[in-house]
Amino acid sequence: MKNTGAVIVIEDDVDDQELLTEVFRELDYPNEILFFADGEAALGYLNKVEILPY
Repeated sequence: MKNTGAVIVIEDDVDDQELLTEVFRELDYPNEILFFADGEAALGYLNKVEILPY
């Protein structure tokens, strides 16, 4: 399995997004982190791109 795709996070709270960003940074996680406010926005993104998320 290829694990180089972006990590999709569905979270509408900006404070929680910042916390998660810091956690991934401290873990030295190499993948891009993409935040979406709701599942519909995430699904819209996933339907448009050909890259598989991690």
